[in-house]
Amino acid sequence: MVKSRKGNLDVGNPAEWWSGTIESLALRPLAFRAEHVAELRYMQGHHSDPFDRALMAIARAEELAFLTMDKKLAEYASEHLQIVL
Repeated sequence: MVKSRKGNLDVGNPAEWWSGTIESLALRPLAFRAEHVAELRYMQGHHSDPFDRALMAIARAEELAFLTMDKKLAEYASEHLQIVL
C-alpha cells in the first residue's frame, strides 16, 4: 500500500488485490508475533525503513531467506539471516 500511495503500484481495490495476490501466488501470510518482535533487536543501524527491518526480523525468526533489490539490506546478512539480492 505504501508503493500504491506513492503512485509506484496500481492495486485497484486493495482488499481484492491482496486476496488475489495471496491466492494466485499460493502464499501463507504470517502474523507478526512476539518472536518476530524479539528479533528486531538485530535489525538496527544499517537501514532506516522500519517496514524492511520488521520483514527481516520475521525472516530471521522463521528461518526464511529475505529477497530484496535494496543492496543496503545486504549488511544485515548473517548466519541467522540470508539476504538474496
